[in-house]
Amino acid sequence: MSSKIQESWLNMFLMNKKTAIHFIAVSVLCILACDESLPPYEQPENTLAITRVIATQGTIGSGIPILNVYLQGENQYEETFDDTVSATGEVLITWKDRPSLFATLPLSNANFTGTTPIQGSRLTLDPGDTFSMQTVWYFYTDSREYIIDLMDYSNNDVRGDYEFSRPEIFTIEVELTVYSQTGRLAFGPTEIEIIGYRRVMGEL
Repeated sequence: MSSKIQESWLNMFLMNKKTAIHFIAVSVLCILACDESLPPYEQPENTLAITRVIATQGTIGSGIPILNVYLQGENQYEETFDDTVSATGEVLITWKDRPSLFATLPLSNANFTGTTPIQGSRLTLDPGDTFSMQTVWYFYTDSREYIIDLMDYSNNDVRGDYEFSRPEIFTIEVELTVYSQTGRLAFGPTEIEIIGYRRVMGEL
């Protein structure tokens, strides 16, 4: 091979090498510039919120006292949430003046009510849409004490076959996860008034 041919191949090799190095350098600079231009990810705020909790006393069967607890949540975000959900959470009810007496009511997908737009396990919430859940307390504490029998009936408030206690204040707190990306939702504590009642047994 002549010296001119060798020189030509050498020049081509050096040019290609310089071009490759230049291309790599430009690519690296572009990547760094792109990374610097992206803002850090921030978890969106004001997405879902529990907006209301209502507790109402009632009875089942032959006058057994219960407390129905309803909660409502709302999509307060500007976008639609559309995903499968596996709701987890709890309602905590505590006797305000006797805080050692409390009940924990678990929440899951089974607690969604019929007004919630859930199909199977998929929940779709457009901006402003709401979901609701319901659970029932039978007035037993986590330690299996019956609240109705622990209330104060010294006021002798008898109506027909039932006696009614003095009113007592209880607090309600809720923690709930609906979508994993929206984190844990919290509500309360909020106060409610409960009046115990039970069937009169013989002479008072």
